Amino acid sequence: MGKLSVESLESGMELAEDVCGSTGMVLLGSGAVISDRHIGIFKSWGVTQVDIKEAEKEAINAEKMAHLTDAERHAIDIELDRLFQHNDPFDPVIEELRRVCLRRETERAASLL
Repeated sequence: MGKLSVESLESGMELAEDVCGSTGMVLLGSGAVISDRHIGIFKSWGVTQVDIKEAEKEAINAEKMAHLTDAERHAIDIELDRLFQHNDPFDPVIEELRRVCLRRETERAASLL
């Protein structure tokens, strides 16, 4: 699961948890697929973030990356370059491992904001 701002939601994403309004009323249940109409309802009820299923982790990572400064992004890239300097960057396993590390470091840096 991962939290994503309502502004970053897209139709077709699947909820990992119930979305509740300010009064605690369930607006949309866990497992539901989000539509444009739902996004409008969330905004009108003052919902700012929702939990979405694992399949949307890349969107979450992109949103978190957008909140990092250029210097923070550069520092992460330098560290990953150092860690992977003795590996073939075109090896599919190494590419995936680097992507996972990038997500982890981005989440770590974003949580410190």
